[in-house]
Amino acid sequence: MWLWRLNGASGAPQWGGKTLNNLDGNTDAPHIRLPGPVLAQLDNDPLPEVIVTIPSDVDGGGTGDGAEFQGRDIIDGTMLWEFRATNGFADAPPHPVDKDGDGVHDRVCWVTWYRLDADRHGMLGCHDLTEGQSPTKAWSHVLDRGGGNLNDEIAVSPPFSLDLDGQGQPDILVAFGRELWAWEGESGTQAGIGQGWVTELSLPHRAWAAPALADIDGDGALDVLIGDMLVSRARADVRPFVDGRGIQFNPSHPDPGETFTLTAYVENVGTETTDAAVDAVLYWDGVEIHRERIDSLVAASSSTRAIRTRERRSP
Repeated sequence: MWLWRLNGASGAPQWGGKTLNNLDGNTDAPHIRLPGPVLAQLDNDPLPEVIVTIPSDVDGGGTGDGAEFQGRDIIDGTMLWEFRATNGFADAPPHPVDKDGDGVHDRVCWVTWYRLDADRHGMLGCHDLTEGQSPTKAWSHVLDRGGGNLNDEIAVSPPFSLDLDGQGQPDILVAFGRELWAWEGESGTQAGIGQGWVTELSLPHRAWAAPALADIDGDGALDVLIGDMLVSRARADVRPFVDGRGIQFNPSHPDPGETFTLTAYVENVGTETTDAAVDAVLYWDGVEIHRERIDSLVAASSSTRAIRTRERRSP
């Protein structure tokens, strides 16, 4: 394998054909893709560095070999460090993590897979980075088969980080096979993470697509989109209608002095039924005119509640 750096404006090589010095050769694993280079900030200078992957694993299910990851200087391609995964072939690029939020990536997480007899397994792990020193393994875990076809168990979807428990530290997630796995980022423990996420989450089909993170349902929390599968945090989200129908008047345009009825609508657009009573409050010119307690509101697009006030006179 070789690595090139091309000029962004012209495409001309700035340096290229730099060998990665890999002599492992091929294996009998089905290769889905070659992981591309990943830009990362590995030191305090303004230019980024690059992390490249040598994906091969010559001993299959044995732990004597695994995919290799190298950190290289972007200026001339000089190798800064290298380490091997505990086991497995790499189809997915690694994921650099900035644990303390200082702008420098201090951890690299990776996912690989291997075959043992007729079965396949995944492996997720993280290595800590300290400038000027060799990376050290923080933790790693085997991802056991979760059903489906044998080819589902190929680690193509890259790992990613997300603060699941609100502690300010990135947790590590990866889609492997037909499941989405989550681990506490610092220690690599699984139980208790993310407000009750104690085991992997089953998915309807294989997850080979890279994840995308966005607040798709508008509840203020990031959702995870993997191919056509959307994973959202399970919680209630009660709000007024946002389509212009949240407050209605009857008649819709009362004449001055005419009595009218004011009705407000709220809905639960979350994914869980409310676990406590919710107060809906109506204000008129900054003064509370009505309050109604809603004991339970199920999570469904059609789950709404109308709060009707007493009749009022139009000014």
